[in-house]
Amino acid sequence: MYVSAAAIIASLAALSACRTTRPAGREQPLQPLTVSSREAVIPELQRQMSSLHALRSLMRVHVTSGERSQSFRAQMLVEPQTERMELTAYTPIGTEAMTIAADRDRVLFLDHVHRTAWQGSSAELARSIGFFDPQTVPALWALDLFGFPARGEFVAGDAGLASGTVGDIGMGFDPPVFPPHQVTVTRGAEKLEVTYLELASTDASVRPLSIPRDYRCCVAPEM
Repeated sequence: MYVSAAAIIASLAALSACRTTRPAGREQPLQPLTVSSREAVIPELQRQMSSLHALRSLMRVHVTSGERSQSFRAQMLVEPQTERMELTAYTPIGTEAMTIAADRDRVLFLDHVHRTAWQGSSAELARSIGFFDPQTVPALWALDLFGFPARGEFVAGDAGLASGTVGDIGMGFDPPVFPPHQVTVTRGAEKLEVTYLELASTDASVRPLSIPRDYRCCVAPEM
């Protein structure tokens, strides 16, 4: 099939328009914990979490669901105090593939490849994407993933979280240090493996939830 040069250029321009950089804001890399004992780890992490405006990460993600698996890069921005969160997954060429945005229990899912949208609750999101907990708003789930004990029961190592449970989700931190390097989330047959490339505090804010006019509603989320 013949494809004109103009069509190729137009397609590349459209892809470039979807490319996302890090949110504008001043950033400070998260620093290792300095605590006197293992018992002081969780109180110190909770103290630090309460003083932060937002956290941003760039990460490599591997998702396994039964016999299916996929890997991609993603960026996540979360505000502890407002409980707002935005998670964006990228295509191999660096354009946006999908976005999950949450304002407490209100969730918006955008599929940028197929230009579809869905809105629902945290519990409804967890029914479609199994590594989320139906009883936990996505922002608190994200803070746990960042190594902050926002919700759930956690076991501390000498320099960070070692493991935890959030509802029926298990989390493991390898090694058990802060800031975390690798985190594994399991729930039933679903597994999410995260390797952090960047992890910082920031004064950037999560964008308001909105659906582009040309997106088709309402298609349930899938990953």
